[in-house]
This record gives sequence, C-alpha cells and structure tokens, in this order.
Amino acid sequence: MTRQRPLALHFDARVLDHDTGSALHETTPSPWFSVNEPHTEGRLRIERMHDLLSRGPAADAIRFAPGRLASEEELARVHDAEYIAEVRRATERGGGWVTGTTRLGADSYVPLLAAAGTALAAAETVLSGAAPFAYALTRPPGHHAQRAQADGYCFFNGVALAADAARQAGADRVLVIDWDVHHGNGTQDIFYERDDVLTVSLHMDHGAWGASHPQTGRLEERGAGPGAGFNQNVPLPLGAGNAGYLRAFDEVIAPLAERFQPDMIVCASGQDASAYDPNGRHNVSMPGFYGIGARVRELAERHTDGRAILVQEGGYNPSYAPYCLLATVEGLLGLDATPDPLAYVPDQTLGLDDLFAEIRDLSALPGGPGAAAWPRRFRRTRLWWVTAACAEAEADVRCEKNTEHTVQCSCGSGRGIKEEPMGAAPRDTPGNDALGRRVASFRQLRGMSLRTLAAAAGVSSSFLSQLENGHTNASVASLRKVAAALGVAPAQLLDDSAAHTRGVLRAADRPTLPLAGAQKHVVALPPLGNLEIYAGRFPPGGSTGAEAYTHGNSQEFIVVTEGRVVLELDGTRYELDTDDSIEFLSSVPHRVVNESDTPAAILWINSPPTPDEAPHSSTPDDTRTTQQRRNLA
Repeated sequence: MTRQRPLALHFDARVLDHDTGSALHETTPSPWFSVNEPHTEGRLRIERMHDLLSRGPAADAIRFAPGRLASEEELARVHDAEYIAEVRRATERGGGWVTGTTRLGADSYVPLLAAAGTALAAAETVLSGAAPFAYALTRPPGHHAQRAQADGYCFFNGVALAADAARQAGADRVLVIDWDVHHGNGTQDIFYERDDVLTVSLHMDHGAWGASHPQTGRLEERGAGPGAGFNQNVPLPLGAGNAGYLRAFDEVIAPLAERFQPDMIVCASGQDASAYDPNGRHNVSMPGFYGIGARVRELAERHTDGRAILVQEGGYNPSYAPYCLLATVEGLLGLDATPDPLAYVPDQTLGLDDLFAEIRDLSALPGGPGAAAWPRRFRRTRLWWVTAACAEAEADVRCEKNTEHTVQCSCGSGRGIKEEPMGAAPRDTPGNDALGRRVASFRQLRGMSLRTLAAAAGVSSSFLSQLENGHTNASVASLRKVAAALGVAPAQLLDDSAAHTRGVLRAADRPTLPLAGAQKHVVALPPLGNLEIYAGRFPPGGSTGAEAYTHGNSQEFIVVTEGRVVLELDGTRYELDTDDSIEFLSSVPHRVVNESDTPAAILWINSPPTPDEAPHSSTPDDTRTTQQRRNLA
C-alpha cells in the first residue's frame, strides 16, 4: 500500500540563479581581503535544505512538487505596480545594491518571479485540497518586502502572496505566523490596515534599522484603521531560545487564534533564530523548531481542518539551518525527532515573564483591553448546527456535537428536531475575564511561571493560559486544583468576580435584549444547558432601539437568516449578510439596525454558561457569594 505523503514541498531550481555576489557577510566586500566570501543569502543554504529533506529521515513523508513563475499581475495584489516595474528595470540595468545589505543581480528577475510563484504554487496545493501541508522552499526570503520597498534581502513577499491567495480562494480570515528571527515588517506593512489577516511576528527585539525598515517590531505597532488589533508583535529578548518561542506560541498565538478563528494559516518559516546563525544567535535549537512545527500542526487541526502553508524565509548557517528545517518538518508531520548534532547553549529566559504579561495587558488577547470589542465571526461550514423547527419560527443553534445528546424545544409548539452536521464545532466555552485576571495575579504574586503552576495543579499549560486570558471557564474540579496549587481557597479566586457570579449563578435571571415582535424559544442542549433564542424581523429602518444596550456578561450570537443588518458594537460597525454570524460579549454596547430597503430577519442567541460550571465551596467565602447572588436578584 502506498503511504500518503501529507507534505508537498515546492521547489523551483531557477531560484538558485539569483546571484548575490561576494560580500563582507552581507554588505559590500572588504577592499582589504584578497578573497571575499559569498553573500550570506546565497544558494548553498537552500541546496543543503533540499538535500536534507530529499535524502534525510523525513524523505518518505514528503512529495516534491514544482514551482512556477508569478505574473506581475499577481505580484500587484500585494505590491505597487510601479515598485514591481522598478525592480524589473533595476535588473535590466545590471542590478546592484538596493539597500546596504540587499543586492540584485543582472539575471535576478526570473528567480524573483520563481520565488514568488513557488509560494503561490504551495498555496494552490493546499487550497485545492491536494495536500494538507505545503512548503515553498525558495529564496530570496520575502517577509521584509513591503508594498513598495525592498529590504533585508527581500524583494517580493511570498507569505503575503500566499495569504492573499487564501483570501481570494474564499478564506474569510487568514492567520500569518512569522518565526524568522527578524521582524516581519513587510508582511506587517501590507496588511496593517486590514482585519481579515491577523499577522503575528516572533523576533529578536532589534528595532528599526534604517529608511528601508522604519518599523520597530514593538508592541505598540498593532495595526491601524480596520486593522487595529490585528497585528501582534512579540519582540523577544536576545537568546530567548526554545523557551521564549514555544511560550509565545502557547501564551500569545494560541489564544489569539481562538479569538480570531482563522480559515487558513500561513507561516513565514525561518531558521535564523538558531544558536549558530550568523544573523540570529537567538538560541533556538532543533527541539525548539520541532516544537514550533508541532504547534503549527495543532493549530491547523483545531482551526483550519488540518491545513497550513509554509514559506521559507531566513536561515543562513548552511550546516545547521537545514537541520532546523528538518526538525520543523518532523514536528509538523508528527514524525520522530532527529537528535540535534550540535546545539548546547541554554536559553536566556530573563525578562520573558514581564514580556508576556505586557503583551497580555496591551493586546487584544482574550481578557486584555479591547478584547471584548473584537468580535468573533463564524462560518456555518465550520459548525454543528441543530435546527429546532417550531410553529412560530425555525431556530438554528450553534452547539457542540456530543456522542449522546438530545435537543428539545420548550416553546410548546415544536414539530420536531433536525440535526445537520456542518463540520467540527469549536471546542471553546464562554470565558471569564475577572477569574483569569485573579488567577494570573496570585500566580505572579507567588513568583510562579505558567508551567510551574500548571504542573503543580495537574492541568495543562494550554488550559491555564486560556483560563488566565479569560477564554475558558474552569470546572469545579479544575478550579480547586488551581486554587490548591496557589495556596488559596477557591472562593478567593472569585472575590472580585461579580461578573462571573452573575454570569454563572444567576443565568436564569439575566436580562435579555428585547426585540420588537420577537418570538422567544429555549432550546435545551444537555449537557450544555439552555440557549435562549429570539427570532426577530426588522422592516427597513428598523432597529433594536435608539440607544445601544449593555446587559449581563454572557456570550451573544447573532445569525442573519434573511437580508442584511448592521451590528453597531462599541462604536464599530459590522455589516452582516444572510448566513453571516457573529459572537460578542453582552456587556459591550450593541445595537442592530436594518439600513437596507428590504426586510431582514435575525436569530439572537443568548448562550449562558452551563450550570455545572458554577463554582462552589464549603468555606465562609461561599456565603459571601450567596449574598452576591441575593443582591443581584
């Protein structure tokens, strides 16, 4: 039986013809050397990578595929047309130094088109379903190439082209993850004002480096206009190593992906963060790159039906970078890890706790400022929908698919239930910001790392990270484990969590948003609890009222079943067409308006937390919680 090869590796030998000449490492040759070495961005590094992947231990899991030339029309989707023309004219003039480190050869234009086209070919392979993973092994790198500026050896941005191709193919949201040791400033520049591409860059904290690279890569660069909050930089201290990069995946990227719900993942895969790279020295070794690959696979399995596109970026030690790429591929495919033949330098973790705490405080991570105003959109094709057919209305409900469950409509006039699988349902539950902040505060007060607390409590680091970020509720058992590990009573974690008390313990009495003429239905989804559903119609110009509502602390879902409406959410407008859906917190000011000239209909679904998630304790603190409940009644 032929073994399935899940990774398509796209390679076009024409990329090797990009001649960067001789250099003093990366800049103009020294006049005092009798012989200068080749520019560090040369063909040998890619040739060695190709050798190791085609002859090494992962060869049986890789299918080699061709690249192609990108057209100038394709390049113009992410680059200015005049910039593209100027790159072509520069090669026709014989090439030369474009920046202090970036050199163009006389015959470089076709190799540059091959590099961009190979990234597009990899994207097309995944988007067509021919393979779940595709890797564009290409050069020169591209993630520094801005819309109209070459920089850092880069001319055309392959990662941006792949992300744009995914959008053109129907992916509503694309997550770009860049672990090259340098800031992905070009990709940031291209998508900086867009909310359909979330860009995350892990890099050394090198700052701006001149006119060709004005971006700093620091936390304050978070996007602009519609893209505000959709660019996340993670500037790591020098030498952060495996610990820093894997914590960034666990504590930043994974929670952001949960909120963003990407339809495709595109990765800028560089190996220059290794301990032996002349451009990096960031201490990441083969086990670290294996962990990066494994985390990309886990993110893909959770969010994008197991699919991801990877594009080669940096990695300039021709001996060690190929081994780091091998480790990345082994982690991505779940293969046995090849032993590291070289690395021994320990990670430098000083400052990591402060960095990740600052990112959590400043970013739109779940639980951070602005998180509630960053709604989550869903596609029907990625959910399990249960249809409750009633005499008054037909209600589509987002729910988990369990092995054994029943769905009942309690409106008294039900005609039956129809279930239709539409893909894997998200595995998350409504979160609680105050509880998460309380856990994080106690942990930091005790000087415990996330991993230390997780190990002491017997829970996973991923669960604890999501809990602190307000993304998931703790079960009673888990809450007790975390409290015991922190040396506090469970109720102490809830003392300043009035919103949690209201949301969990008073779910039945929580106020709901009235819709004029709406029919209310309650659908029971054991063991998930009851979902309150309002089916409402809006005439042209109709709305939920002149003023925005705020109420409770539950999750709200709006599903447009007919026409088009506008959701005004904390001052931001979201246009929703038929079959669009959106999730947000009820505590955020919100209002629905039909601005079209035709009627519209929506389902408004209120999703309270499940009753068995209600924390309880025999300590005196539980009495105060009970009093809080009475005050809320």
